[in-house]
Amino acid sequence: MVTITCPHCGATGSISPPPKEYIIIAPCPQCGEGVVLYQGEVVAVNREILKNGTREQKVQHVAEIITTFIESVGPLPPIFGEEGTISNLTDFEEKAEFEPPLDDRSGSFTKEEVRDFINIDLKLIDNKEYFEQHFGKLE
Repeated sequence: MVTITCPHCGATGSISPPPKEYIIIAPCPQCGEGVVLYQGEVVAVNREILKNGTREQKVQHVAEIITTFIESVGPLPPIFGEEGTISNLTDFEEKAEFEPPLDDRSGSFTKEEVRDFINIDLKLIDNKEYFEQHFGKLE
């Protein structure tokens, strides 16, 4: 078990340790404020900035969170480049295997497909280029 202390209210709790490469964003069960957990380190999320801040404020806040992790625990998961940012969307997509298997399954997803969706697609879905490439342009 890993003990976590909320940076907002100081409440503590224990969770099963997630896989090393997972970044978890969740509300504190006590105060409801956002926290980010990566390799045992917990960082506060400023919900007000993410909801109502300018784009620049949001980018700065997320950059501060990522920088905190890089400084405290080292490099981020493989999706990130050496500087801790997605190095190149095209390069990343070439490395990832997005080709769906051709078979006659009845629409169910394999565990590997679900894992890939969580670890790859979900992290990129807010990227406009990525979204439009896979779902078409928004009108």
